Amino acid sequence: MGIVFYSFHQFYLRNRHKEFIASVLIATSMHITALFILLIYISMFFYRKIILEKKYKIIKLSLIVYSLAVVILNVTDIPYFILITTFNLKRLESYLTSNISLLSLFSKLLFFIIISLIYFYNKKDSLETIKKYYIIYVTGMLVYFLSMSAPISSRILEYFTMFEIMLIPWIISYK
Repeated sequence: MGIVFYSFHQFYLRNRHKEFIASVLIATSMHITALFILLIYISMFFYRKIILEKKYKIIKLSLIVYSLAVVILNVTDIPYFILITTFNLKRLESYLTSNISLLSLFSKLLFFIIISLIYFYNKKDSLETIKKYYIIYVTGMLVYFLSMSAPISSRILEYFTMFEIMLIPWIISYK
């Protein structure tokens, strides 16, 4: 996690993307979940090209598709049936438990709501770095909601939690 966080500040924020990706690949040699931090490229693209340009139809369609994916992956047995029963990928069986920790879900939702309210209240005063932290934090939450029934979701979320930890004092200190 230290490698990812350091390379984000030294490379990503300075638009040195090749070095950032190389650092993430090095971090991946320690744990494969480090690859999930590369989702920030997708989230930044989505933010710049769709959110900022207010393309409401794409936003609505994305929310519908995302909501369906959350339900399918976390509530139904469809992923288990496809991956384990159909393709016989027994190695993935431990990742498809379909147990959702309601305490974890509610605590993450509570933090997300509080952080988002404070962030949007102070948005006009925010630095560019804080905006990027918030986008990365939202990306992490979206990944968590997609994978919350899998035991590995907590490991994936750890990379995004670093940005949450840095974001909280910054957004609170504005007022």
